[in-house]
Amino acid sequence: KGVVDSAAVLAVAVGSEEGTILDARGAPRFNGEAPEPRPGLKSGHIPNSKNLPFTKLLTDNDVTSFKSPDEIAQVLSEVGLDRDQLAKTPVF
Repeated sequence: KGVVDSAAVLAVAVGSEEGTILDARGAPRFNGEAPEPRPGLKSGHIPNSKNLPFTKLLTDNDVTSFKSPDEIAQVLSEVGLDRDQLAKTPVF
């Protein structure tokens, strides 16, 4: 079985379940402006998902380290999430 529960993601995507889908790819791929490098996959994003490129969670000076919890909280707030919400609803 995969790491992600596809049925749960689909339920969030169509709005029948509460949760948040975070897409960690860069904005051009998320927006369908850059080609999808994986054969057979459509460009763009899952409906109702939010774009949060994983690089925004890394420190500016050392991309091998994550930002502090407070800095990550700020990044999450920029896409409309907060710590309390993350604790209460599933995030994919």
